[in-house]
Amino acid sequence: MFGKKLQIGEGDKYDFTKVSTSEVTREEIVKKNNRLIDIFKHFDTDKDGKLNSAEMAKAMEAIDSFDTSGNDKLSKKELQKAAEGFNEAYNLTGDNKVKAKDFKEFVKNMFAATKGDEMTDTQKVLAEYEKQQAQLKKQAFWAELDKAAADWGFEPTKNEGVYWSEQEKMYAKYDAENKSLRYAKWNNETQEFEFMTDEEINAARAANQNPVEKEEETPELHKYTVQPGESFTAVIKKSLAAQGIENPTDEQIAQAKEQFKKDNPDAVKTLKNGYEFLDVGAEVNLQGEVESPMTSEEAEIAWAKANPNLVSEAWIKDHPDVKLDRTPPAGEDPVDPAGGDPKAKGTGDPKTPEQRAADVKAMADDIAPDYTPKEKLNDRLQNGAKEVANNQEKGKKAKENIDNILDYEWTGADSFRSAMNNKEYYNKYTIAYIVDENIAERIDNVLGLDKKDVYKYILTPLKEAASEVPGVDKDYIASINEDMSLEEMQEVINNLSKEIKDEDEFVTEEANKNLAAVNDEAADLKKLKNNEEFIKKSNLSLARVVDMVENEPDNVTFTKGEDGREYAELPDGTAIRITRDDDGNIKYVDIMNPGGPDSTFDIGYRQSGNMYFDPDGKSDGSGKYKESIQGGFDFAKIKALAERIFGAKPKEE
Repeated sequence: MFGKKLQIGEGDKYDFTKVSTSEVTREEIVKKNNRLIDIFKHFDTDKDGKLNSAEMAKAMEAIDSFDTSGNDKLSKKELQKAAEGFNEAYNLTGDNKVKAKDFKEFVKNMFAATKGDEMTDTQKVLAEYEKQQAQLKKQAFWAELDKAAADWGFEPTKNEGVYWSEQEKMYAKYDAENKSLRYAKWNNETQEFEFMTDEEINAARAANQNPVEKEEETPELHKYTVQPGESFTAVIKKSLAAQGIENPTDEQIAQAKEQFKKDNPDAVKTLKNGYEFLDVGAEVNLQGEVESPMTSEEAEIAWAKANPNLVSEAWIKDHPDVKLDRTPPAGEDPVDPAGGDPKAKGTGDPKTPEQRAADVKAMADDIAPDYTPKEKLNDRLQNGAKEVANNQEKGKKAKENIDNILDYEWTGADSFRSAMNNKEYYNKYTIAYIVDENIAERIDNVLGLDKKDVYKYILTPLKEAASEVPGVDKDYIASINEDMSLEEMQEVINNLSKEIKDEDEFVTEEANKNLAAVNDEAADLKKLKNNEEFIKKSNLSLARVVDMVENEPDNVTFTKGEDGREYAELPDGTAIRITRDDDGNIKYVDIMNPGGPDSTFDIGYRQSGNMYFDPDGKSDGSGKYKESIQGGFDFAKIKALAERIFGAKPKEE
């Protein structure tokens, strides 16, 4: 979906592959055109008077679908047809009817309102939106099922789709095939719930009438060792997975954390900012058996080697055989929230100015973007797309010919056979584009043509072509024979034709994606090269802040904004800003060069692979970036330098 640019009428072209990460208000899009209100309302699905990224992406997807010709241009005819369909769907009449030019103005206003915004990939936004919708649909389904189960006297369990009746002392499980709840039991051998037979149900009911009192079972606990870099949440997810819950909900994770705290008093540590963590190497109790890759001692040593400057002198003294590559730490250091001991001042001589300058250059060189092209045009895909287009063209001509033959009232079998014997046009590569939904019925009207002829001239090449399509059931193809009824043959013809057309469409789509990727990378590579000196200067700024934090910490000012973002600033105006995700990991790194505008940062690195920057160093005060590039740098390296400034996790307040 989506060409690189879509031209609206005879006007401007708009890049539909990117969408703003900000929101657009109704006033920004509607302006003075009241007819745009109905279009806006259609796409404002949450009815908050604004279009967010997902709603704008859905709008772009819908408008792109108006391009029925597939030439990346919306003609006046296509816009008019879209307007007519919209008016009919919403019963708009008279002056309220939307006109073709209104869609053009809608797009124009939307892109004008988001000009200069931080952008993201439209396809990713749509994919995330569809994922969220599917999740909401799933949640609604389970909520409805929970209600139905409650009416039947059953309550939900920690296993999705499984319910427990305290009154009957029995489980019930959702039967997707029959769309109903059925009694179920736990199978220790398969470690899953399975449906009960009528005999088992009757036996269970009989046993429940004369229950044997027994002590309440306490879930078995298993020992586990916390591994290096492993968050509290990660440990909980492992525990739940071991209990058969592969994709736990937030509620299930929260419940499991509370149970963990009961099973492991004092194991969970909490910083002043609320961040919870477990000590590396700690031995804890889990409900669900999880294998520990490292022992407690191995985990501690591995963590110490990965974080040599965070290790206390006491720990080093207790582990004389462990060799750590330590650099002189800077000033007072916080507790590492991922677990471990407080930092302790190290030993060693201060670095000379020459050594520090060399280190700064080495750091900056290490994070320099990759200026070599990676994506290549895939000749196989391009040739495949050309072949598909050629077959479609031949199929179109052949269909016109066969339509003329079948439309003639007194068509005989000889005329039909003669046409179908022209193998240049009537072959396995074109046959899917010849037939239509009524082909079998129309062929039945040809004088002297029986079912065996239908099989011979239509099904034979269709079967041959469909057998080459990945995913098509070969047994299904083999089951097709000339003894089928005409109705069955018609269904088979339609099914096979669709499979072939879908595969051709996929090949063409992949070829177009490949071509677009090559073009996008070439454009981004050009931007990188044009701004090479600017990027080098900014990376040196990041490296300089790392150097100052580790060698002259008193000259670095650390602050935290109301939005939670953290800042490190040097006296000359060089500044680094980071943004963390909900787990405390760094996801954005922004760099401001000395003398730059106070209201924006010169370069923004994102964990998504996007780079945003203002090469001219100017800003309108909005803090938005003028240029963006997808890829070309290693965020892991950028993040590693930022962690040397701010720490891998939030600092203790």
